[in-house]
Amino acid sequence: MSMKVVVVGAGTIGYRIAQGMSEKNKVYVIESNPDHAAHADELDVQTIVGSGASPAVLEKVLPADIFVAVTDSDEINLLSCLNAKLMTKDRIKTIARVSSPDYIDKPVSEKEEFGVDVIVCPELALADEINTLLSIDGAIDAEHFADGKVRMIEFVIAEDNRFIGKKFKDVSFSNYCIVSAILRRGNVIIPKGEDYLMPGDHAFIICRDEDIDPVQTLFGHINEDRKEKKRVMIVGCGDIGLYLARSLDKNEKVILKIIEEDSERCMEIADRLPNSLILNSDATDVDTFEEEGVSKMDAVIALTGSDEKNLLCCLMAKHFGAGKVFARASRPDYLPIFEMVGIDVALSTGKTTTSEVLRMAAGTSVETLRTIANEKAEVLEYIATDDSMIIDTPLKEINFPEGAIVSMIVRGMRQLVPTGDTEIERGDRVIILSKPEAYAKVSRMFK
Repeated sequence: MSMKVVVVGAGTIGYRIAQGMSEKNKVYVIESNPDHAAHADELDVQTIVGSGASPAVLEKVLPADIFVAVTDSDEINLLSCLNAKLMTKDRIKTIARVSSPDYIDKPVSEKEEFGVDVIVCPELALADEINTLLSIDGAIDAEHFADGKVRMIEFVIAEDNRFIGKKFKDVSFSNYCIVSAILRRGNVIIPKGEDYLMPGDHAFIICRDEDIDPVQTLFGHINEDRKEKKRVMIVGCGDIGLYLARSLDKNEKVILKIIEEDSERCMEIADRLPNSLILNSDATDVDTFEEEGVSKMDAVIALTGSDEKNLLCCLMAKHFGAGKVFARASRPDYLPIFEMVGIDVALSTGKTTTSEVLRMAAGTSVETLRTIANEKAEVLEYIATDDSMIIDTPLKEINFPEGAIVSMIVRGMRQLVPTGDTEIERGDRVIILSKPEAYAKVSRMFK
């Protein structure tokens, strides 16, 4: 069913949301910057130049089903959502992007007292994702579901992986995880018995949270010479860098070094990071990189405001022998290019916000939604109800849509790896990986 969606802010995140939602919905974009508005006008959307916080502007687009405010100003985003709620008498779903820790202390939060259904902090979400990936050898993406009880981890399969060439029907990965999808040469495969892993495949593993260690042993690149403490370098300590640094600074197993070009910023963050070494320098200077021991780093994370500088820093770090390199890309279309030239993990801030918009559009039956494989598949978390068509029947007897797979079931405190004999019960949290063409059929099974 088509929805009416209002997006306030046509920067990188707003543009991406408008682009994705405009395929099946009527989308209005409000942008105060004429140049950004003109860029958004290239999409199949209606663009209005003005402030999203202005009641006069909002009158032109309301009522609507979903209202998303993603400008660079926390206050404008919150005020826009509050006005939208008031003008529609609370008959609208709202999402606000914020960056300040004054408003939020986790990546996604419900803040009805602010007049907002969901507040998202893309910077905190990105820092949280990097922190998770640092702890999982070989992982290049990770998401959590069912209140942290279930993990989805993406690995790149190495040439020496024990499962290469072996048909899935002939191997048992374990009783605590499932290979839910394979990304191979740009195509997503939902594996069956005759399928197998190849070097370079991106394997999407869904497992119980407590089983991350054995899963990374099966699919990751375990460093046999791992030290007791991990050496990490952060290049650029803006909002994202500081969110990440504050977490790593408290970790006794991490030795953290930060390179920041702005001397005032160095002074500002020094008191907040008592256990870290902060250097005021330009990380693109070759001599600086060598002198600061980049070759001994287990991870180098480039988080400056320049995509080009982030790419250069990571390529230099790789050249000098650093371990895993992470690069922030403000433009999502740069992500595959970064990975193509050898960046281990390329990340963008817009993913969490986009996922929350898609979840809200999907309806009340979807608890969590995350896009994977360059948005060629989705991992969804449903709660089964008495009305769900899928309950109380063995999975092998259900005509489940082609292109989707039941990957994990959470029943109370138990996490169940499903088999053909498993039956979904009322109240179960069900984690499903689905390709876009199967999503509508899967969704109908839970409504």
